[in-house]
Amino acid sequence: MALLREDLEFESDDFGTVTIARSKAEHEGEGTIAAVTPDSMRHLRAWIDAAGVEAGPLFRGVLKGSRVAGALDAGDVARIFKAMAAKAGLTAEEAARISGHSTRIGASQDMVRYGAELPAIMQVGR
Repeated sequence: MALLREDLEFESDDFGTVTIARSKAEHEGEGTIAAVTPDSMRHLRAWIDAAGVEAGPLFRGVLKGSRVAGALDAGDVARIFKAMAAKAGLTAEEAARISGHSTRIGASQDMVRYGAELPAIMQVGR
């Protein structure tokens, strides 16, 4: 299920929260609230303003002519990452190993590098 604009709350201290209605770790549909850093909130606000997202799916495709489309799905995310990898000069073999979970894996590796303990990484990564 896609994150909705209505799931995102901007806080007064530049942080934010997002309510994750359903995920692999949360099957009951009650929702889990996750903190969003000020840097991420700044980027989200820029996207929301540029795309004119007032309600509905938060992450959407962008068509030719910068027209905003409907919600992205998991396959779209993987295709976008692979296209970015190709533009960055990765080989076709390297790009083929990239998935929609690549940022999650990278974030986990960064947390290990900076000394985070496994329980904290598991909690943040859900």
